Amino acid sequence: MSIMSRISRVPRVRARGLLIVALLSLSLPPSLAARQGTPPAQVPPGVEVRIQAEPLQATVGDPIQIDLDVTLPHGFRLQFPTLPPELGDFTVLDVDPGPSIASMPAPGKATAPVPGRSAGSQNSGTGRHRARIVVAAYKPGEFDFPPLTLALRDPEGREFQVSSPAVRILIESVLEHEEPGLRDLKRQAEIEEPGSWLWWIALGLPVLALLLLLVRRRLKRRPELAQKPAARPEADPLDVAESELKALILRGLPEKQMAKEFYIQLSGIVKRALESSYGIQTVEKTTTEIVDALAGASSTSRPYPDQENLERIETLLLSCDMVKFARYVPSPAENETAVQQAFQVFADCRSRRQGSHPGVAPAAGVS
Repeated sequence: MSIMSRISRVPRVRARGLLIVALLSLSLPPSLAARQGTPPAQVPPGVEVRIQAEPLQATVGDPIQIDLDVTLPHGFRLQFPTLPPELGDFTVLDVDPGPSIASMPAPGKATAPVPGRSAGSQNSGTGRHRARIVVAAYKPGEFDFPPLTLALRDPEGREFQVSSPAVRILIESVLEHEEPGLRDLKRQAEIEEPGSWLWWIALGLPVLALLLLLVRRRLKRRPELAQKPAARPEADPLDVAESELKALILRGLPEKQMAKEFYIQLSGIVKRALESSYGIQTVEKTTTEIVDALAGASSTSRPYPDQENLERIETLLLSCDMVKFARYVPSPAENETAVQQAFQVFADCRSRRQGSHPGVAPAAGVS
């Protein structure tokens, strides 16, 4: 081959090499291409990251303390990362982000998770940042606690990232330290055969027969049911009204400057007596409506008051309305009259209901 042909072939070989390199770079995964294109972060001078696990050998579910100790140059600040609930094969139980460890969990005792606890705590430039993570693994094996990426900022505001080393931890099964015999299962032929269920039936039948015999004898000796007691007669509404009025008088409300309260209760007692005696409705009715209803009762078969007692009822209810709505303050004599009128209304109601002439009951005074 001549020298000129060799010289002309060199550019074509170089072009083919460049094309192969370009194709290889395009076929690389994005993560690998990014790693190759980004130079590794340089750890600032004076920064030292130490991590320690206690214990390095634990059983399934035991708490493991991961202590992180970072030495920082003066003026540097560290931002502790927010940790997810799971870190590799480990479950995060508690986090003390520092800058100094605030509490020390008791050895061999799991620290309960602290919900909502802040995982971002900044150092004020003391030169040392200590943090603690409590984790647990729930399957046996040998696992690496993954590196933690920490964000640093120097006094000029430049940011750096450093990673803690991984920690190899051995997790053993809880049965490995127990008695070996506990893990061995007996074959079915070695299990002792329990007593036959027929023996239990044979023992239970006599007991059941004895119980039935006792119940039968008890039922035979049981006396006949007593006759149902007669229902208590309902209290006479007029007797109830008179009792309520006497109790109201004994409270002495007018003497206590509580005349309005006295007349409100007096009006209610009289209205209930009228409703039960003459069969009219008095709830939420005005005095005029009640008097009209009583006056119209004469056209029915129900008992009704005569004209004199009708006027007495109207006068008593109007007196109560004056005190309740017009803020009228009655005298002791007017209080006495109102009580006497109430007893007279009760007596007339009783007489009309029994078909006799109205009588006047003795009045209890109110001073």
